[in-house]
Amino acid sequence: IKAPDVIRLFADSPSGPRLVEPKPEDVARGILTASGRHSDPNRAVAAARSLRRHELARIASADILGMLDVPEVCKALSSVWAAVLNASL
Repeated sequence: IKAPDVIRLFADSPSGPRLVEPKPEDVARGILTASGRHSDPNRAVAAARSLRRHELARIASADILGMLDVPEVCKALSSVWAAVLNASL
């Protein structure tokens, strides 16, 4: 990850750990929205990949720290990959 934005997610928010705040549906919607802002397909895919890297780091961190159980990790990873594939099409 080029920018250490994920480090911010290790802090807590008023509602709890930021690592587990985003819902998979919201993440997928964000990836599709970000890629949809670009008319150039290469830039759209680059935007989706950038957010994918950010989300994979967040999910991996939450998993390693025991904040997500296996079904939650699987759902989050599947949602990210499905969104990136949809954004690429």
